[in-house]
Amino acid sequence: MRLTGDPNQKLPSQIPVYVPVAAGEVYRWNEIHWTGNVLVSEFTLNALLGVKHGDLADGMQMEAAWDRVHEEYAHRGYLEAKIDPSSL
Repeated sequence: MRLTGDPNQKLPSQIPVYVPVAAGEVYRWNEIHWTGNVLVSEFTLNALLGVKHGDLADGMQMEAAWDRVHEEYAHRGYLEAKIDPSSL
């Protein structure tokens, strides 16, 4: 679709936009090591993540998982708990 410079032409209510996407590498979940944790068991934290070894590593799913872990600490009174997902 092309828009012309004619000011008398009514513009369409929708314009299709095509964005090329190049898929990147596929990553799979391997494991997690919890450090600095004394309040919630590793079993509980791993269950909150909702991913198993070999699952596809989905960024949105992991963001939701970190939110669930943060909420677990908040329910236990630690409203300012910091979750720092980092790899070494």
